[in-house]
Amino acid sequence: TGFVIIAITMLAKTIPGFSTILYTYAVGVFVDIILGANIIPNSDVLIFRILMLFVGIVMIAFASYFYLSTELGAGPRDALMEVLVKFTNKSVRLIRTSIEISVVLIGFFLGGPVGIGTIISALFTGTIVQFAFSIGNYDPKLANHMNIIEMFKLFFLAKRNLFNKKGGKI
Repeated sequence: TGFVIIAITMLAKTIPGFSTILYTYAVGVFVDIILGANIIPNSDVLIFRILMLFVGIVMIAFASYFYLSTELGAGPRDALMEVLVKFTNKSVRLIRTSIEISVVLIGFFLGGPVGIGTIISALFTGTIVQFAFSIGNYDPKLANHMNIIEMFKLFFLAKRNLFNKKGGKI
């Protein structure tokens, strides 16, 4: 689904960045590693489960701020969020919440499980992402992510400039 969302954002003339490609691949890999290694234990105690849910939502929000503020590209869902925020001039809270609810509905209609944690996450992630952005003074309307083509050119030119015309190091 990430690649479908990337294709949609490319229709809005948003070329993927390094982070976009890395995010699309790495998130699934790291989730599999964390779940497979049982790094984060599950709890049967309801209060701990609720606490883990809210800590997870806050971590997602601040992680979004940290990686998006590098302007090296946005993951598929965040790229869609930024495109829609710029295009509609609506708040991050409204756009991100709409995206999250849409994903939950699509997952439900495809037969995926939807529990109270899923609903809470969908309803609150947008608000907390907007809060994290406001703390870090990140405005997706002003974001100018370096796309993969620009990054390639930067590295290619930097490598070429390390050598003088005679092939020796400067």
